Amino acid sequence: MKQLLLICSIFVSYTVAQQHIQQYLPTGVEKSNGAFNITNGGDFLALLQYSGATIELVEVDKNGKIDHSKKLIENLTGKMEVSGTRNGDKINIVMNYTGGNSKGSFSVKDAKISLEISTTVPIFSDYWRLSKANLVMNYSLEGAAATLPTLDILPRFGYSSQPADMQCGTGFSMCAPRLLSWTCGNNVLQKVNMTDVTAGTKLAILSFQDMALQPFEKGAQKIRYGANWDCDPLIPISLWSSVLITLGLASIVVWSLSMVGAILGPSKFDDPKGPALMIAQTD
Repeated sequence: MKQLLLICSIFVSYTVAQQHIQQYLPTGVEKSNGAFNITNGGDFLALLQYSGATIELVEVDKNGKIDHSKKLIENLTGKMEVSGTRNGDKINIVMNYTGGNSKGSFSVKDAKISLEISTTVPIFSDYWRLSKANLVMNYSLEGAAATLPTLDILPRFGYSSQPADMQCGTGFSMCAPRLLSWTCGNNVLQKVNMTDVTAGTKLAILSFQDMALQPFEKGAQKIRYGANWDCDPLIPISLWSSVLITLGLASIVVWSLSMVGAILGPSKFDDPKGPALMIAQTD
């Protein structure tokens, strides 16, 4: 038993040490799991990590919607270099990808991903959020070279454009309380406003698997991931709806049973000590 505890403690110590080392990677150096410590001189900007990234090439149909039936997917297995700068309360992160060697019908030769993070958000002053996201890439399709111009891939801000309706979750903005990190099993960035896109236009959808992002304010000293704010809520709206509807129906059933149980039968002639019931036998 003591040997097992010793082995477990050694394993935990080794894991913590590895995590500590990953937090202080030099700028632009990528490990096998895509971990970056983004700095600008002595200014710590952000920590970024992901286990995989893909670009999905899709087409816009005649109704102005994305047609996923003919999608082509490229895994970004080449080299990724990350750099960043700070401008006031904005952190600009640039991810340059090179080295796509896919032999399929769709191959990404190189791509530039630009992210802008605002460390100050209107109304939600203790939150940070992704305020801009753009993608530019050179690729080959069926052997022919092509270029995707600057594409806005910023997710929806919230339920509406009003600052008070900001939503930090799947399908909406990447944001979290200032000391927390954003985590998501499948973080999707794609164009939202399709009004200016014509039918047949090629678009790209960027996805990061097991993504974690932690920006820092200027002068931050503790360079580590905070507690995670996951894009998928612990109890989603669908589950809340099911639970509330079930509780509502159950309360109605319980109320009905209690009302039925409260019904009393006639007890006027049930007193054994009272006078006997006499029924006339005459016609």
